[in-house]
Amino acid sequence: MNLINLFIEKPRILFLTLSFILLAGISSAISIPIQENPELAQRWSGVRVFYPGASPERIETQIVNELEIKLREVEEIKELDSIISQGYASITVELEHSIHPDLIEQTWSMVQDKLAQFISPDGVEVVLDRSSGPPITVQYAISWNGSGEAPVVMMSRLGNQLKRKLSSIGATHGTAIYGETDEEILVEVDSNKISSLGLTYIEISSALESFDNKRAAGVSSNKNSEFLIRLKDNTQSIQKISEIPIKVVNDSEIIQLQDIASISRKPLSPVEDIFMYNGKVVVSVAALGAMSQRVHDYVDRARLVVDDMRSSLPEEISIEEIYDESFYTSKKI
Repeated sequence: MNLINLFIEKPRILFLTLSFILLAGISSAISIPIQENPELAQRWSGVRVFYPGASPERIETQIVNELEIKLREVEEIKELDSIISQGYASITVELEHSIHPDLIEQTWSMVQDKLAQFISPDGVEVVLDRSSGPPITVQYAISWNGSGEAPVVMMSRLGNQLKRKLSSIGATHGTAIYGETDEEILVEVDSNKISSLGLTYIEISSALESFDNKRAAGVSSNKNSEFLIRLKDNTQSIQKISEIPIKVVNDSEIIQLQDIASISRKPLSPVEDIFMYNGKVVVSVAALGAMSQRVHDYVDRARLVVDDMRSSLPEEISIEEIYDESFYTSKKI
């Protein structure tokens, strides 16, 4: 009753109180996090075993059984599920649901310590694969719309450029690229030419191996010091490789690699990673926004970055948005 009398006798206090409640509500509505995917404690992970050339039976007896014995020493592990194939094995690790979320990281550290205690045979790689963190917030596909085969190498470079741009956006937890390919320099030797010159493939291979890509290109010095200047990644230059001397003829004529072979830059073969979208080979870039934020604001900032990059691309290359988490949250607001 006293509060009501206060508001009646002093309406300014009532007005200020109502204004404060209204502004607090508006501020909460603007700043409250909005996201489709909940933040979950990571209670699942996988142990990947790589043993090239080993049979499933050998991997099971020498590695998987021993790893499972080690892992079961961690009391917080609820279940282990192993899948073994030729040269590879996967062990799914599930933690007890009774573990408090604050102790999850400590438990996975214990698992990692048990893996470190395992003495593996030569050539074996054991990795704890933890797919922690938020899911994909927005994802793009870089595709080729021109004629002929898609230039995957160029698309991979653009993908890495877009990946760096998305990483610079505030509240970005991480970025990922799919379908990219490394490039290699392919040397195709003309067998007729090397036969006429009396060369063998062994001699050509030895000349390539002896090419010193770390040799000094110059010297910078002063009174107190001297520095050698070296070229970075010299073997990545087609011109430098083309000029490698292979043989000296008649004590004057130098046969270079370009005289007996064609040198070109090609995608790495065989292809290790392929991403298909609408039946086409593309390079996909994904951004993972941090939890507890308004995803539509994050997506809007990502779109500005993509639009800026899209404006500088040729007509044959396009960047298409293939996933947007804010699409689902906007329908619920």
